[in-house]
Amino acid sequence: MSRGIALLVDDVPQYVTEFSKKFGPWLSSRHGLQLSGKESAKEAMRFLDAKEGQRVGLVLVDILLPIGPLPAIRLFRHVKKKHPKVKRIAITGQAQRPTIWQMADEQLIDGFVDKEFEDRQIRQEISRVIQSPRRTDLGVSVAEAVRAYLRKNPAAAQKRIHRIGGKATTLAEIAQEIEKGTEFGKTQERRILELTVHHWSRAKAHN
Repeated sequence: MSRGIALLVDDVPQYVTEFSKKFGPWLSSRHGLQLSGKESAKEAMRFLDAKEGQRVGLVLVDILLPIGPLPAIRLFRHVKKKHPKVKRIAITGQAQRPTIWQMADEQLIDGFVDKEFEDRQIRQEISRVIQSPRRTDLGVSVAEAVRAYLRKNPAAAQKRIHRIGGKATTLAEIAQEIEKGTEFGKTQERRILELTVHHWSRAKAHN
């Protein structure tokens, strides 16, 4: 029986080697995915579009491939259009957060991991992405994530979140606005909130 493939795209061979040693056996035993590394977006696209690419279930892409983030963005767009069932994770650093928000705004990624994350955090995020059903409406998934977090942490309902360019609001209020489809629920901050809430709600998925 053919195993699925997790495709890691990073132009630094040492990182591919280290990632493979740390997470390759775990991806195989936990999710049935064989890790395969590619050093460029073009190489990854050729692999995905070939017959072997039909086995790919997950792509992890360093958004700082040579010449900046554009190749990674193009690769994610290609995967989304040509291989919509493949889950997509961006590998990033703190300085690349604006690029992450852009990708989230285009619904190009299902999650992200920071190279500075602990191994446990990386495994949790990969598992969350693999196991979570993809939603076409990001706003609904955000609201549901907020609700799940509040059910597990009732005292956090009044936690105040600063609105960019506006007053502070609570998590409960944010969930209501997203569900109602208000203007705030449609803004760029919604995408930032989604990625934040995913980290908050990971504990629920693994407890």
